[in-house]
Amino acid sequence: MIVYKVVKKKMTGLYSCIATGKSRVRYRLKKWITSPGIDEGYGLLAFRTLRYAERFQLFNYCLGNLKIYKAEAEGKIINIPSKIIKSTSAVVWDNKFDPISLIKKEELYSQESIWPIGTVMLKKIKLLKRMNLC
Repeated sequence: MIVYKVVKKKMTGLYSCIATGKSRVRYRLKKWITSPGIDEGYGLLAFRTLRYAERFQLFNYCLGNLKIYKAEAEGKIINIPSKIIKSTSAVVWDNKFDPISLIKKEELYSQESIWPIGTVMLKKIKLLKRMNLC
């Protein structure tokens, strides 16, 4: 399955853009990565389409240096958890930030889920190539 993964580029590598602590994942190009929270039912997050990944990247540009990678994925988790367990993910979104109304929050997050629209949860992800977007 092809998906699109948004990662944060740091000097030491590519990392989860939102998760921190034990939940933070370091990604490597062309290497399979598994979720540290898979035993608790939490997989790795990615987007079904490039468009959804672009919208997330744009809305969260305040996080700095976010990159989108085309990725291969395995083990789609059908029942995505409806809440974040603190021991698994320390997730922080800056709800006060409004990126010049380029995207309304309602267009990024649905009423039914805490996860951005277009999110898929997976057991394994392998980054294939960086998407060079203008």
